[in-house]
Amino acid sequence: MSKEEGGFEHVQRLRVRSADSRERWVELLGHPRLAVLHFDGTADVIWAGMEVNGAMRSDDGGESWTDLNDNLAALSRQPHLESALLTKDKAEGMLDVHAICVSPAAPETPFLALRMGLFRGEDRGMHWSAAILIANRP
Repeated sequence: MSKEEGGFEHVQRLRVRSADSRERWVELLGHPRLAVLHFDGTADVIWAGMEVNGAMRSDDGGESWTDLNDNLAALSRQPHLESALLTKDKAEGMLDVHAICVSPAAPETPFLALRMGLFRGEDRGMHWSAAILIANRP
């Protein structure tokens, strides 16, 4: 997708080392400020989060990427999830990734720490909801 069609303007090329010590190149499309890159330990799955540009997932070691932002942007239409500090886009806060985590016990369920809170992904990050934290009490 070209920049004119709403695609990404910058391309970053990162050198990463896989768990079995093979070196490989991974291309990330998106904002020039990569917030996080997470290998979930299974095959070639890579999760990436960008500062004010959302989250993406690769299932083929970085050869191609799936945009995980549509549902995050839709959630930003709720007044309590609107935030526009750097731009005029009120979805900005829901696309500002600070951390991404995937547990080996549930590799299909990512968690995102965003400016607007902690969110749990379903369907491998295609749908998101606010994570509910329950404290264990003795």
